[in-house]
Amino acid sequence: MKKRIIAALAIICVAVVGYVGLSLTAAGRSYTLASNSMLPLIGAKETVFCVTDGEGKLAYGDLVIYRIPVDNKTLFVKMIVGFAGDTVQMKDGILWINGNSVPKRPAGEFAIPGPGGKKAMRYEETLPGGAKTFVLDIEPAGMLDNTAAYSVPAGHVFVIGNNRDNSVDSRLPTTHGSVPAGNIVCKGELS
Repeated sequence: MKKRIIAALAIICVAVVGYVGLSLTAAGRSYTLASNSMLPLIGAKETVFCVTDGEGKLAYGDLVIYRIPVDNKTLFVKMIVGFAGDTVQMKDGILWINGNSVPKRPAGEFAIPGPGGKKAMRYEETLPGGAKTFVLDIEPAGMLDNTAAYSVPAGHVFVIGNNRDNSVDSRLPTTHGSVPAGNIVCKGELS
């Protein structure tokens, strides 16, 4: 009888610890990318770490790990370039936010990982608030280099991949679109 009580208590303790673990914030977790959509910043099989949960203060240029709006399950990592009320558009490969082009300067070539040794032009962008990031332009005049202006709805953010010609992101309103703030798991940082 005593062994059964101890076993039952052990199971209860494990269940409580498991529950507490699940209800903690996302901070401290890590996620591994499955694609190269964030090159040259982060490549496939590289890791992004959660530094705050989804309710932390976010800024232009922040990396976020979120559940894509299409299925609310699959996790993606992208960079925030628009908040509720912003208008975001791509024109000739240049990111525009609220009618202003985001400064973009050449930053040399980037060797894309994988077979073939393909290279692409790397650029440095300066987002509103001064955040700087590197982006790739693999295909000048690519499919997503010119988009319609998109007004970010209330309670949403607009996210984009740094590998501008190889990213499923908010520029595709029917297959991705803007991300509800509630879908953001955490703010991410590189290791």
